[in-house]
Amino acid sequence: MITKVLAAALADALSELGIDVAPSEIHMERPAQREHGDWSSNVALVMSKQAGRNPRELAAELLTVLESTSVDQIQRAEVAGPGFVNFHLSPQWLHDVLTEVISQGEDGYARSTIGDGQSINLEFVSANPTGPLHAGGGRWGAYGDSLARIFRRCGYQTFTEYYVNDRGLQTELFGDSLLAHRDGTDLPEDGYAGEYVAEWASEMPDDANPVAWGCERALAEVQQSLASMNVTFDHWASEKALVDSGAMESTIDALRAGGWVDEHEGATWLRTSDFGDEKDRVLLKSDGEPTYFVPDIAYHNQKFERGNLVIDVLGADHHGYVPRMSAALQMLGHQASSYEAIIGQNVTLVRSGKEIKLSKRTGTMVEVRDLIEAVGPDVDRYSPNHRPRHALEPSQRESCLLRAVRLRTHRFSRTRSKQSRRHSQHIQRNRPGPADAPPRTRTLARSVFAAGNGGDSSARSLSPQNLHLDPRICGSVSRLLSRLSCPAVRRGT
Repeated sequence: MITKVLAAALADALSELGIDVAPSEIHMERPAQREHGDWSSNVALVMSKQAGRNPRELAAELLTVLESTSVDQIQRAEVAGPGFVNFHLSPQWLHDVLTEVISQGEDGYARSTIGDGQSINLEFVSANPTGPLHAGGGRWGAYGDSLARIFRRCGYQTFTEYYVNDRGLQTELFGDSLLAHRDGTDLPEDGYAGEYVAEWASEMPDDANPVAWGCERALAEVQQSLASMNVTFDHWASEKALVDSGAMESTIDALRAGGWVDEHEGATWLRTSDFGDEKDRVLLKSDGEPTYFVPDIAYHNQKFERGNLVIDVLGADHHGYVPRMSAALQMLGHQASSYEAIIGQNVTLVRSGKEIKLSKRTGTMVEVRDLIEAVGPDVDRYSPNHRPRHALEPSQRESCLLRAVRLRTHRFSRTRSKQSRRHSQHIQRNRPGPADAPPRTRTLARSVFAAGNGGDSSARSLSPQNLHLDPRICGSVSRLLSRLSCPAVRRGT
């Protein structure tokens, strides 16, 4: 990694100045502003007291030593502020990475053994089977699938699954809505009014069970949309099948046996507050009906048969869900550290200057399949390798290309359980994604974009010279450019 190269160079420079520090102890970070460089270190500030020198003066001495050595990846270094050392990278660091990628190949590059012998169960998307997958669900599909691929790359045995909520009020409403559309009667209160409901209702056989048929039709649509994004699951878990198996009753019995269940106010309660939850939660209502929490507990308990670490990717409205689920799982004998939830943040979609509220019931939503038709099957993965069937504005095309060339991730809040007092409480931490790619990458992306869209002559005539590319990677870049209908980069020209 480039940060290790820079830290090693700083450690060597400090050693020449009589200051011993291990490269692993030198902190590297992205500068707040791009013009200040690609990477920055505060090592002069940290070591100034030990060295008995002014931080900025120590940084200047480091700079002198660095300039006397040859580090191919460093174009120039400079002192900033009270004693930061800022680095501007040369193209060599990117060339080295690309060469490593090509030499190690798909099977070998960026592979780690950190997860060997460990297993993960990862659930994501899990949208209700009451309609097509909308843009929000597609976003979690891309995120969850990418996370699973990273885990597998690191050696973890990773099992992915989608929880199908094929029972309950929403599926009943959906089935009644299909029936009303087919028969031309009034929709039920809070029924589903989207155009897709009328379309699907026209396909429904007269003798079909509207709830079962509707769930199956919706699930097929979701599976097709996800597959077109190259998102697949190892297991599709049915809530109805789980309930029919008696898993809810056995879970409640296990919680009772552990002494965690109370009866009061005519209902059956679970003492989740003993584990840091803000209040106890109802398991069985006064009429004896289970709350949605009961099948969820049973389902999560079963997940441990398919992974030692259970991870949920949840929507922004599920913050309160995590402490109660962690509490229930601990009551069933699982460690607090064996369950994690990643809480995704909402995205605002705007059309004609007005915010769009995504709702299957009202039919106001942006479907994943519409996005795929507009910008290609890898829209959430930001692939530049597909020409849109519908024309995009130049700024939109450039944005897609920039996102494809640089590494970045959505902002997520990672919620973990942490032991506190005699049990545990939950905390939320914001985990921002990595900083944008350095200016070098942005320049390359914009050059390629300009070439593919009739830019100036220098951009259209791409070559190793004007892009400063190492000849060893010209073949790969040429293939990228050909997919973008840009002039090819010719080896040796």
